[in-house]
Amino acid sequence: MSMAASPPPEELEKHRKEYLAQLKKKSSKELDDFEDRPLEKWLNSAEMLSRQVTLQKENGNTEMHYIYALRLTELVNEQLPKHPEYKLAKHKEQKKSVARLSDKTLDDIRACRDILVKKETARYIDNLAEMKGREAEAVKFDTKAVGDSLDAPRTNTLAGDALIREGLKTLPSQNKVTWGPNTSVTLPSYPPSVTSSHSNTRP
Repeated sequence: MSMAASPPPEELEKHRKEYLAQLKKKSSKELDDFEDRPLEKWLNSAEMLSRQVTLQKENGNTEMHYIYALRLTELVNEQLPKHPEYKLAKHKEQKKSVARLSDKTLDDIRACRDILVKKETARYIDNLAEMKGREAEAVKFDTKAVGDSLDAPRTNTLAGDALIREGLKTLPSQNKVTWGPNTSVTLPSYPPSVTSSHSNTRP
């Protein structure tokens, strides 16, 4: 498990419950035409699920082992008893057989759940630590960028700065500036009127 600081216990517990609820949802399956199909077919399905439980356990696939075990117990203990033929005398031995198979998976379910929760908790803590690390790096980068921007030389782009660079002693005020000692220049109005320009050139 990561050495990163662990989230609050209530946050971890909430995540564990959400994770187990997701696995439970994966294991649940609606049975199409449940009452219309013979009970024997559903009993056969339970036996096939039991074989899948064993197979996934042998393959070391803990999550699928857990999901198939949940599906088997749900089918045998919750769904099959609702079948119209379930209380009839026929298939008595097969019903006992699948019930034993379901009971055998209870220990598997508990063991798988403990393993999966432990792995998921470690993964969750590591992901949180990684995400917080990226956020800290982003804040550090943004702070450095702002600092560099403030420290950079300022480019003189204002009109007043340009005038000062050209030798003006003061900035324009009411169309008049001082250029050097005892020299003033009156700036023309801007923009000059086209109409007034034409009227001044008429004979």
